[in-house]
Amino acid sequence: MDKKENNMARIPNIMLAKSKIEQYFDNNDKIIYGIHDLMIIFNSNNKKWNLSYATTFQKFVDFLIEKSYLEKIDLGAKILYGWKINEYGEDIVYEIAINLKPRSYISHYSAMFLNNMTEQIPKTIYVTYDRETKLVNRNKKLEQSKIDLAFSEKKEAKEVSYTFNGYRFVLVNSPSSEKIGVKSIMLSTGLIIPVTNVERTLIDIIVRPELSGGINEIIKAYKSVDTVQIVKLKTYLRKKEYVYPFEQAIGFCLEYAGIDPEKVDLFFEDCELEYNFYLDRGLENPKFSNRWRLYYPSYL
Repeated sequence: MDKKENNMARIPNIMLAKSKIEQYFDNNDKIIYGIHDLMIIFNSNNKKWNLSYATTFQKFVDFLIEKSYLEKIDLGAKILYGWKINEYGEDIVYEIAINLKPRSYISHYSAMFLNNMTEQIPKTIYVTYDRETKLVNRNKKLEQSKIDLAFSEKKEAKEVSYTFNGYRFVLVNSPSSEKIGVKSIMLSTGLIIPVTNVERTLIDIIVRPELSGGINEIIKAYKSVDTVQIVKLKTYLRKKEYVYPFEQAIGFCLEYAGIDPEKVDLFFEDCELEYNFYLDRGLENPKFSNRWRLYYPSYL
């Protein structure tokens, strides 16, 4: 065996398979992977790629990080991996977000941004994930005293969050088991991201104002909307089956934002107005709307 052949024999199998492995990832629809995703890929293809028994899964991952385009995404309490993520710039944060949990989509303040409902560029990415089975509220009878008590103080956010490259990711659990009012949008880099549509976003930000920039930003979001499909709003509210009468707060914001009075009246028709309600928690010296039976901040 001459010197050239001897050098060829020393090239590891994984190096010889490098172009095939890269082609596999290039052709895959996924960009962000969990450790189990990579393990499935390795176990399904290691024989096809003629990898030696000495090439363990960890060596496979380490090789792709050191010699190819796989990047480790350290989120603190969670590790993900990305393929050629530098090609997507800042947009990659949305792809990371929806891979934190199954059945996830961008929501709240982040959805306001992606739907052109705010001029702010939030560095916190809110991502909602639906339950596998619907959480049904049974035998929950509202009482005015309980509503007053629940909304007397600001709500402390109980959230799971991660950080990466100056961004913070907040996971929001949804009691629903279906993606109500979720659409797909294409970002400038070609990434396709699931995000709540305008009507679903208008609901979510009222339900969780602390995840949406606060009441001032919410009012601006309502004012930014050119058109609102009232039927969609009412349908989503019915499907979400909220215990609290959030429709009163939504109706108030629609009217305050100057939405077509006929549309506001159409929305008003389905409001039972059985209780006094609140636009936000912990309001001090609020004003009261007789039409919507709603307490709202005095600065509005």
